[in-house]
Parts: sequence; structure tokens; C-alpha cells
Amino acid sequence: TRFCENYASCLHNLENAQRTCPEFNNKIDNFEENASCNITKRRLIAEEIANLQLRRTEVIQDCVKKNSLNGISFLSFHQEHRCLNKADKVKKYVSSHGSESSHDHLTKRKKRKKKQQTNECHRQRKFLHAKCDQIAMCCSISMDCHLSARLIQQQINDLKKELKALKKDCQKS
Repeated sequence: TRFCENYASCLHNLENAQRTCPEFNNKIDNFEENASCNITKRRLIAEEIANLQLRRTEVIQDCVKKNSLNGISFLSFHQEHRCLNKADKVKKYVSSHGSESSHDHLTKRKKRKKKQQTNECHRQRKFLHAKCDQIAMCCSISMDCHLSARLIQQQINDLKKELKALKKDCQKS
């Protein structure tokens, strides 16, 4: 259905954002490395989480693209209208954030601080993730596709728990 196509398009934009954002959060470096605070390990886990999130997006996107013709329309008129509005918001957002020429973008990047770039990139990624989740509710096959990525999601959850435990160790020291 067109809603599944919109969802696949949103996932494509999310994938691009995930590829362009830094792999790990700079907050990891806010602690001094010592026996109980292993910054290198935290950074590696954060990078692995980012890689798995990208992989999960790819798996779901491939599933949606492959099965979009099998989707059925199950929405009322008002639900369809809301779904179309959500998809339009994502299209407008992507076009407004992707319309700069690469030269202008590089010039602006040089002028900004690295932290601001990272924060903006993560904000964009977070926005797209939230909007894609909303659009997913409009696509009848999205749940099946999310199930196909459940093992990756479990790995992400496990690594996040490990990262949280390491963060506590760093805060104690």
C-alpha cells in the first residue's frame, strides 16, 4: 500500500541520518579513564549499538519494500488522512534539511562547533525515528517486519544495559 511505501521511504531517510551521525555519543568522554571506568569499552559498545540500530533499520526497510504489495488497507478515512499528514511532515522535513548544497553545508559545518553538529544530527535522527514509528502504524506489514528484526533489537537492548552499568561505574569513581 502507499502507506507501506511511505514507511519504507521514511526508513530510508532514517538510515541516511544514522549513517551520517557520529557513531558514539561524546558524553562517553566526560569521565576520566581509570580501573573502574573503561571509556574505551564504553565507546566500543556505543559504536556497536549504533551499528546494530542501522542494521535493524536496514532489515525492516528491506522487509517493508519486499512485502509492500502484500499490505492491505485497514484504515478509516480519518486514519488515512492522519497517516498522509504524517508522511507529508517527514517529506517536508527531509526536503528542508537536505536542500542545502554540499558546499554550503560544509561551510556551515566548519563554522559550527562539533558538539552542536552532533546534537543537531542526533535531534534529526530522533525526529525521523519517532515519525517513522508513527507512519509504521499506518502500514499493515510493519509489525511483521519489526518481528523479523527482534533478535537485533534484543542485542541492542542487552548492549544498552551493559552501557548503562558501565556508566554507573564511571560515575562512582
